[in-house]
This record gives sequence, structure tokens and C-alpha cells, in this order.
Amino acid sequence: LTGHRPFHLKRYTPAELEHAICEVEPEKPSTAATRPEQIVDPDGTTQTVLTPEEVSRVREGIPEKLRRRLSGDLDNIVLMALRKEPQRRYGSVEQFSEDIRRHLEGLPVSARQPTITYRVSKFVRRHQAGVASATLLVLTLIGGIVSTAREAHVARTEKARAERRFNDVHQLANSFLFQFHDAIKDLPGSTPARKLVVEKARQYLDSLAKEAGNDASLQRVCQFRHFRKLY
Repeated sequence: LTGHRPFHLKRYTPAELEHAICEVEPEKPSTAATRPEQIVDPDGTTQTVLTPEEVSRVREGIPEKLRRRLSGDLDNIVLMALRKEPQRRYGSVEQFSEDIRRHLEGLPVSARQPTITYRVSKFVRRHQAGVASATLLVLTLIGGIVSTAREAHVARTEKARAERRFNDVHQLANSFLFQFHDAIKDLPGSTPARKLVVEKARQYLDSLAKEAGNDASLQRVCQFRHFRKLY
């Protein structure tokens, strides 16, 4: 994967190999791929420096891209295969091969903790088109709900504003009708003016009555039988 050995050895003696295998934790492949590796032949006569660029070039990429490719599943698969405790390693070559196959197919591997986040991320990567479509649909539905709620809020606001304006107009008309009538009722020759006020008020309330429908409060406003007492 990386061109690096899992352990840093200087002399490759049996004692050094035993110590590395039994006691030294191997390096993650994604970490090893980002540093140069000095390779020494077992006889110690030849040294070769392997750079991240050389390794990445073989993998048809760049060091950072190779690091991202190795991190995650491949890191965990390699580390599980190299664990010190036999019971924590793969039980067989078949299990090791199965995890590699699952990784290549984008499925969760046994070398990693089966967290919900991990499984969901694997599912999303395998079904990117479907998830994108579902996400777009959900966002569209949310947008529709928000738009409907906003329109309902605007409608309620407009209704409340219209009711306030109606009440203001009603109070103004009522004040004009009765206060003006009371102010001129004792004046000589005021009867024609009083009749005109009442007639205009009736016309106004008649127009409101046509729009009142089943609104009981508006129907009460539109009652004008008490106007007969005005003249």
C-alpha cells in the first residue's frame, strides 16, 4: 500500500524483529505514506530513501490524496491484521479477504466500530444519487411548509389589520351619526339634515350587510332599526 514496512528496523537482527513484532505498535498506513522511508538491506550495505511522492506516483496520485485514500477502512484493516493479541486479529484469511472485499464495495468492515455515523456514511457513499434526490425532496417539502406557514401568518396579520380598520371606520361612522345627530337635533330646520345622515348611514350598513355572511358581530353592527328613533 505505502512502500513502507510496518516497523522501523535498523539491523534486522532476530532480537530486533522479535521486539518489533511483539511490543511495538505498527504505524498507520496513512501516516507512513506521508513521510520518507529509509530502506536498509538486511546486510546493512545499501540504503534507499523512498519518498511520499514516489509512492504516490505509483498509485497515480499525490501524497495527500493517497493519505485520504488509506485513512479509515484501510488503516483499520491493516492494524487489525497486525494486532498483538491473536483474539483481536482476523480469525482467518477468509475474514481478512472479506473485509477487503467489503471495503472495495463500499460496505462497512468488521475492523471498524459499527457506529451509526460510520454506517450512514457508507450508505450515503453507495447511494449518492438516491440520497441527493431524497435530500432535495425533503428540502423542497420543508421549503413548501415554511412558505405555507409564512403565507398563513401574513393572512392572519392582514385579517387582523382589516378588522382593526373596520372597527376604526365603524367607530367613526357611529360617532358621526349619533354625535352629529344629537348636536343638530334641537336646531330649527335640522330635520332634512338628520334624514340625510340616517339615509347615508343606512346605505353604508346595507353594503356591509351584504358582506357580513355568517359573521354575527358584523350582523349586529348592520342592524339599523334603532335609527327610526332619530327623526
